[in-house]
Amino acid sequence: MVMLFRYKKMVLRRIAFSYLFIRSFSLLTFYFFIFCSFVYFFSGISFASLNLITRGFKDKEINISKFAYGLKLLSDNSFLELSPPLLESGLETRFRDFSRYYLGRSYVFLGLYDEAQKYFLSITRTFVFYEQVLHNLVFISYQKGDRSVCEFLKQDLIDRAIPEIFEVIILCNESKIVFLRERGMLKEAEELKEKAKKVISRYVKNVLDPVDFIDYSGRLKRIEDLSFRIFGVPATQVLSSSEREEIAKLLFEKGFYDVALKWTQDDLMRARIYFGLQDYDRALSFAEKLTEKITDSKDIERLYVILIFSYARKKNPDLINFERFALDYIKRFPGERLAGDLAIKIGVEKYLVGLTSEAYNLFYQASRSPHKDISERAKYILNKVLGFKVSFQPDGFILLIEKYKEGFSRLKPSDISGPATVSNDGPSFSFVLTPPSERIEDLYFLKLYLADSRANQIVRTILDSWNLAEEEKRWLISFGFFKYFAPPGDFRSTFAVYKPPPIAFYADFLRASSEFGVPISLLLSIALIESHFDVSAVSSANAMGVMQIIPSTAKEIFSDWGLPFAKDFLFEPSANILAGAYYLSKLKKFFGSWLLAIAAYNAGPNPVRKWIQDNKNLYCSNPEIFLENIPFRQTRFYVMRALSYYLEYSKILREDIDVAGIFGCGSEEFESKFK
Repeated sequence: MVMLFRYKKMVLRRIAFSYLFIRSFSLLTFYFFIFCSFVYFFSGISFASLNLITRGFKDKEINISKFAYGLKLLSDNSFLELSPPLLESGLETRFRDFSRYYLGRSYVFLGLYDEAQKYFLSITRTFVFYEQVLHNLVFISYQKGDRSVCEFLKQDLIDRAIPEIFEVIILCNESKIVFLRERGMLKEAEELKEKAKKVISRYVKNVLDPVDFIDYSGRLKRIEDLSFRIFGVPATQVLSSSEREEIAKLLFEKGFYDVALKWTQDDLMRARIYFGLQDYDRALSFAEKLTEKITDSKDIERLYVILIFSYARKKNPDLINFERFALDYIKRFPGERLAGDLAIKIGVEKYLVGLTSEAYNLFYQASRSPHKDISERAKYILNKVLGFKVSFQPDGFILLIEKYKEGFSRLKPSDISGPATVSNDGPSFSFVLTPPSERIEDLYFLKLYLADSRANQIVRTILDSWNLAEEEKRWLISFGFFKYFAPPGDFRSTFAVYKPPPIAFYADFLRASSEFGVPISLLLSIALIESHFDVSAVSSANAMGVMQIIPSTAKEIFSDWGLPFAKDFLFEPSANILAGAYYLSKLKKFFGSWLLAIAAYNAGPNPVRKWIQDNKNLYCSNPEIFLENIPFRQTRFYVMRALSYYLEYSKILREDIDVAGIFGCGSEEFESKFK
C-alpha cells in the first residue's frame, strides 16, 4: 500500500509538472490537457466507472462523463465556448440525439447558426425534443433574414417552445404593429399589442421553466428591452397584478430573489424573498406586520418559518421570540417535519438546563410525528435519557448509539439485521451487480454525473422515452435509481436516507480506504451526502469534486504530500477521493473520533473543538443528546445522515463497523486530547 501511494505521488508530480508547463495555454487547452493527462496517467483506473459492476475500462465512460459536464456547463449557461467539444463526446454514446440537440443549442447561443443548423437537421423525428428542434430551425431562419417565418408562426403561442420563439413572435408583432399604424389601422394595432402582452407573459414563464432544462435567466433583461420597444414601459408594468405575482413566485422558486422583488407587491412574498437573501431584519419587518392578517394555513406556516429562523439568525438573535413562535409552530403544525425537529431541539435545551417536565412534553410531541425518523429519535430520548417506558425501533445512527451504549466496540454484519444478500464475485450484496443492458449502465453513469444539477431532469426525460424491460427496472430499483433524484433545497440539511444507497467509484474508494485507514462505508457515505458522486460538483462555498474539498484545504493536503496543487486536480475522482480520505483520517487523528471528524468535515475543526470541550461528558454518556444539541442545523443532520449511511453501506459491503472508533470515548487517542 505504501508503494501504491508513492506511485500515486509520482503520477501526481508528473501531472503537476505538465500543468506548470502549459500555464500559458488558453483555458480551453488547459482543461483538455488536464483531462487527458489524468486519463493517460490513470488509465488503469476507470474514470467514471461504477466499479461494483464487473468489467474492464471502457472509453464510453469518459465520453459519458465529458458529455455530462458539457450539459452542466450549458444548463448553467456558463463557459459556453467550452461546452461544444465536451458535448461532442455524447455522439459516441447512446445519447446521440441529445448530444446533437444540445450541440445545436450551444451553437445557437454562440451565434454560429450554420453549425447549429447542421446538428438540428441530423436529429431523427422520433427524438423527444423534436418539436423544439423545429423551433430552433425557425429561429435560425429568422436570424438569417427569412421574415416569412412570421407568417408560419401565425402569431400563435406555441406550447413547449424554446424562449427564442417567443422573441421571434414579439419581433414579428412589432413589425406588424408599425405596419398597421403607418396605414392608420390603430384599432388593429392596439389589438395586436394586447396579444403581445400574453406573449411577454408566456416568454417570462418559459424562461423560468424551460422545456430543455437550460438556464435562460439572462434573457430576462432581453424581455425588458422588448417590452420597452413595444409598450414604452418595463414588463412589470405591462402585465396584470395576478400575472406579476405568478411570475414573482416563479422567480422566487428559481432563486432569482433580486429580480422577484421588482415583480411583487405582496408583503408575504417580500418577506420570503428577503429571507432568501438572508436579510433577516428586512424579512422580519414585513413578516411581523402579517401575523394577524394572514388566514390561509399554508401562508401562516410559511410566515412562521420566516419568523422562527429570522429571529434565530439575525445579527442580534432574538431567542425569546424564536422560542415563542417555535413553540406555537409545534402546536399549530404538528405534522410538519420542522415541528418535530424544533420539538426535539428545544426539548434538548430544556433538558440540559434541568427543565425536565417541559423537555418531556416536547419529546412526547415529537414522538407522535408522522415522520418515522423524527418519532424514533424522540422515543429513544424518552426511553434512554428520561427513563420512560417507551418502545422504539433503533435504526441508522440511533442503532449505532444503542450498540455503543450496550458496550459493542465493533459491530459485525451478523449483529445487525440487514437484507438478504447475493454473492457476485466479491463482497456480498443485496442486489445483482451486473446490469441487464449497456444502455441502463450508461444511464446510471449519466445520472451520477448530473446529480445536483438542473440538467439531471434530462435523465428523467430519457427514462420516460425508453420502454424498459422488467429486469432493467429491477436493476435500477436495486441501485436506488428511482429514489436518487436530488430533492430541492440543500440536500445536506435534509434528514433522509435512501435504501439501498447507490455506489460509485468502488475501486477508488477501496484504494483510498486502504491507504488512509478510513472505512470504505464511511467514505461512500460522505461522498453521497457531499456530491452524489458528482465529479464536477462545485458548491456555493467553492468546495469541489466527489468529496467536496475546498481549494485551500486541498492545497494543504497536496503540500503534506509534497506536491504542487492546481484546482483542476479536484475534478479527477481518484485524486479527489484520495484527498478526501486523507483529510478525514487527519481529522480523526486530531479528534480521536469518527463522529467528530465527520462534524469537522462539514463545519470545520474550530467549532467542533469548542463543542466537544464544552460537552465532553455529555458526548460520552449521551451522544444522542450531544448530536441533537449541535448548534449548526446543517451539521446536525449531516452527522446523523453520514452515520446512518455508514450503517447502510456496511450492510451492503458486509463490512464491520468500528463502533469504538465512531465515538472514541475511553480511547487513549481521544482522552489525551480532551481531558
